[in-house]
Amino acid sequence: MRARLLVLIPLTTAAFTCGGGGGGNAVLVKGFRFQPAAISIEAGESVEWTQTDNTTHTITSGVPGDSDGEFDHRDFDQNEKFTHTFEEAGTYAYFCNIHNSMKGKVTVTRMPR
Repeated sequence: MRARLLVLIPLTTAAFTCGGGGGGNAVLVKGFRFQPAAISIEAGESVEWTQTDNTTHTITSGVPGDSDGEFDHRDFDQNEKFTHTFEEAGTYAYFCNIHNSMKGKVTVTRMPR
């Protein structure tokens, strides 16, 4: 009889896709894109954007031509971070008001009871 080797590989979830009290939800601003472009979190959690491009961007809620006033971080320069806490469930679109092709979305679900 042959012996078999069982290898267990732990499964992990990338920090930018999971919950966890607000500290683990990250979006990079890189290459004139939001990475990831879509993120899901629970109500009460925060998203942190980190700007890595060598040009100025914004993080503006809404869609190009129709910002909704939820948040608007202007003059977002290289190596800067911006954090916003989402209290209510819903879908929040955002974009760069300087480079309108840059778009992202945060989906916020209710926390389980």
